[in-house]
Amino acid sequence: MRTRASSLAVTLLASVIFVPAALLMNNETLSSAAVFTQDDPERDRLLEDVTRARQMRDSGESGYGDLFRKTASRLARDGHLNDAIRVLDEIIDRPEHPFDKLSALRQQGQYYERLGNDAAALRAYQVQALFFEANLEQFRDVSLDFASGQLAHSRVLASRGQYATAVSVTDLLFDTDLSTKLPDNMIVSLRLARSEYMERVGRHADAAREIDELFADVPGHGKTDGEAVHIMLRRILLADPSRSSQSSVDALIQIWDTVEFQGNPRILDAGSHLLEALSRRKEYDEFVLFADEISRFIDTNRDSWLSKASDDQQRRRLSRHIEQRKRSALVAIQSAAERVGEFDLLVDALEQLRDLESDPKSRIDFQNQIHKAQRRR
Repeated sequence: MRTRASSLAVTLLASVIFVPAALLMNNETLSSAAVFTQDDPERDRLLEDVTRARQMRDSGESGYGDLFRKTASRLARDGHLNDAIRVLDEIIDRPEHPFDKLSALRQQGQYYERLGNDAAALRAYQVQALFFEANLEQFRDVSLDFASGQLAHSRVLASRGQYATAVSVTDLLFDTDLSTKLPDNMIVSLRLARSEYMERVGRHADAAREIDELFADVPGHGKTDGEAVHIMLRRILLADPSRSSQSSVDALIQIWDTVEFQGNPRILDAGSHLLEALSRRKEYDEFVLFADEISRFIDTNRDSWLSKASDDQQRRRLSRHIEQRKRSALVAIQSAAERVGEFDLLVDALEQLRDLESDPKSRIDFQNQIHKAQRRR
């Protein structure tokens, strides 16, 4: 009898675009010239680790799988993603333990995503799913690594519009006893993702039920402030498809004003949804004033948010996200301040937008808009 997992494997094979193995796994022999192309002391040290891992493997010494994976992680951390992928090939082809291959496939998928190669990332996650299914009994105690890879897998599928398959990927983890071995934060992430995919395929009742069950425990054990905000926002948006009712506005204001949530940049999501609701309701005075509040709030909290990043990569990603929200707030002021006569706010927003521009022509255009607004004060 075919199991649910086997059915998922067939679904994945049928739905994911085939990627030639050459795009996923480069089996050429690694050398200093092939992998480490620049003079760099850190690369030299990592090359020594690769050589050491090979020697351990060839002599039958244990621990080489872990050394290969850690070396790949350090390469990726420093931005050498192609090098990291090649190092991982060594343990995918000749794993010390099945877990090494499972983990390496997850890492490769994530690194391909960072390179923008979604097709290769999907292939890596697909191979991980099939390998996990074929060795299920061996992986009962390492389900977190598999869950992390398959959550990323589902997100890539969703980015390509394959929402039904994304639901199936997350279902796999809940249709077995694997979910009982996962930490609470992973369960929250999986259920949030699954609710979004369900909504996309028209399963609104299922999506709402998923969120209601999570909401019952907010903030709850295992949920960060950011996760609590995400859950609450999902509940509001599922209950009000128009995203503009008074009850939605009141709920969004309550989230925005909750002091405990303001230490997490996820609060900006609530701000964006509230701004959108005010725009839909044509409440332009409140829209402009709140956009200015968001802009000033970002300036006040930016350094604190960035200081909590776990590493440089996360800090850069978070910084980009914050600056996008900052620019969006300024553009919102620019779009409606003149309509409501808030010319001081308009001038301030235009000056900040000008300073964010690197293109000389764009800076001149903003300066002209500033002069025009100043004359109308």
